[in-house]
Amino acid sequence: MTDLRMKSMSEEEGKINQKIKNMSNDEIAELITSSAESDENKNTMMSDDDDNLNIGESVYSSDISPDLFEEEDDDIPEEIVPMDEFINMHIGNETNHQFRGKRKRINYGSISEKEKLERKYHALQAAKFNGAILDGVVVAARMINVAPGLEEILFTVLPTKSEIKGQEIYIAGSDMTKILQWDGKEESKAITTNLRRRFAKGWVDAEIQFCITSITVTDPNAPLTEYFVRASRVVANKMLQNRYFKANISYEVKLEEGDIVNGKVLAVFPGRVVYSVAGIDLYLHPTIPYITGMSRIVPGVSGKQLFEQNEDKDCMIESFTWDDKIKEVGTLRVSFYQPIKEQLLEKIKAMKVNDIYSATIIRYIPSKDNGRTTYIVAKTDIGVEVVCLLPNWNRPPVVMDSVKVKIVAIAPQGQESLVLGAIKR
Repeated sequence: MTDLRMKSMSEEEGKINQKIKNMSNDEIAELITSSAESDENKNTMMSDDDDNLNIGESVYSSDISPDLFEEEDDDIPEEIVPMDEFINMHIGNETNHQFRGKRKRINYGSISEKEKLERKYHALQAAKFNGAILDGVVVAARMINVAPGLEEILFTVLPTKSEIKGQEIYIAGSDMTKILQWDGKEESKAITTNLRRRFAKGWVDAEIQFCITSITVTDPNAPLTEYFVRASRVVANKMLQNRYFKANISYEVKLEEGDIVNGKVLAVFPGRVVYSVAGIDLYLHPTIPYITGMSRIVPGVSGKQLFEQNEDKDCMIESFTWDDKIKEVGTLRVSFYQPIKEQLLEKIKAMKVNDIYSATIIRYIPSKDNGRTTYIVAKTDIGVEVVCLLPNWNRPPVVMDSVKVKIVAIAPQGQESLVLGAIKR
């Protein structure tokens, strides 16, 4: 044991230890227990206006060239080139040369482009007829007007299925997720529009599943037929919910309360995260699997520091309700803490008083109206979160600061453990 660990507690550490001993069970429970927050009011869903996509703007995947989606602008003048220079550039000195040929196309593959398009069309029609759930990646988004005071997102998706690979597929925001559907009330137009603006950028690069809903031939007389294909992720989600949640139907995977299941992070915003599990989209505050069982809500901490887009993330199904009227899940509550709880509590058991860890400040627990002490939470490099008193420094630590934490006490509370410590420079 090092000399540092053998030293007696400092005056500050002694105060912390004594304060913990004097804490009531209710106070400890409040620190340990998570605090739920309602997501039902869409007014609370918008806090990152700087990342909005405005009307007429487009955003593209970093892996895709925007030129693929830009329409020709007839108002842009051609570059002015002197006639003699133009002739030399294109036909040399043979000024009397005449173009007599027609545009022709050479086939460099085993099948013609026309046959490829026909096969693609038949594959699209088969997928639509069979209600197949397809995989794809969102590569672009554009805001458009659909009604006075109401805007919509038009997402461009590229499927990964080989038969239809490269076919642009379009999904409206209201068909991408039920979170973006308008309730039809005039007073909620602004809320829906703002929410759609905010979602547009965040969904680019998301790996999604969808069902084709319509296929329109844009120009049947063109040499190479083109199609405008629309799809819906909402339709695919409803099918997934029926597959995994609906009662009295036996599937290979049937979800019940208490089950641990993998979900996917689809979009990450500074203040919110879109997490999808078995066809249900949850619009959550940034959360992490808290080791100490403290509140999962992390105010002031960016979701981009805690989640990655397209990340597979386990959760536990805490509770859900099934709505027979609409044949969908009505409500769903999940926990990110439970799937790793036992594993991480083993780490807490191995911790000892006076141990010192490197840590990162992740949040404050502000003092209440009754004047209780302000706490600060630091996450150690082994993943355990430690509750500390705010140190009496000239410049107090702020969120995401790197610090040292000395373990002062470990307070058991039922099956949970609250780890307390002192922050060191």
